[in-house]
Amino acid sequence: MDKLNRSLMMTVYRIGTMFVYLVDDDPLVLASLQATLAERYETRAFHTAEALLAVVNDLPPGVALIDMALPGMDGAALHAELSDRQSAVEVVFLTGQGNVPLAVEAMRRGAVDFLCKPIRRADLLAVLDRAVERLADLLEKRRRTQAISRLSERERQVLQNLATGAPSKVIAHKLGISARTVEMHRAHICDKLGMPTAAA
Repeated sequence: MDKLNRSLMMTVYRIGTMFVYLVDDDPLVLASLQATLAERYETRAFHTAEALLAVVNDLPPGVALIDMALPGMDGAALHAELSDRQSAVEVVFLTGQGNVPLAVEAMRRGAVDFLCKPIRRADLLAVLDRAVERLADLLEKRRRTQAISRLSERERQVLQNLATGAPSKVIAHKLGISARTVEMHRAHICDKLGMPTAAA
C-alpha cells in the first residue's frame, strides 16, 4: 500500500471506525480493556470463542484481542478458524506466563503479537497500532485483488505487460493492437484499480 492510502486509512481508523473485538472469559479483564480502549476504538466483548465466531462474518474488519486460555474452543483454535474463514480480523493474543510458548507458535501462524497479563496500556496501544497497519494492508490487498478480477482479458494482458515496465508501443506490437488502444486500456485499468494514471 502506498503511504498516502495507508495514511488515509489510518486517519479513518483513528476517528472511531476501527473495531477491536475482545475475547476473554473474565468480566473484569473485558471491562478493563474496554475502559482502556474507549477513547480510540470501538470495542465489542465476547466471553467465548464460539460467541465471536457466531457473528464474525457480519462484523466490520477489525482486530481481535484473544485470551489464549478460553473455555471450550481455546484461543489458538479460534485463530485457526478465523484464518480458515479468511476473516478480515488481525489477532493479538493475551496470555499468562505459562502460555507464552503457545502464543509464540500462534505468531508463527500469523498472529500480530502477544501480550502477557497484566497488560501495560502503552504496550497494548503500540501492538494495536501495528495490528491496524497490517489490517489496512490486508484490506488494500483484497481490494486490489477484487478490482483485478473485474478487468477484462485484454486489460489483464496489458496490465501484465505494464508490470514488466514495457512501453506502450512495445505492448501494442506484442498484442497486435495500436499504442492508442494500449493507452485506453491503461486508463481503464487505473480507474478500476483506483490508481493515478501516471503510476500505471
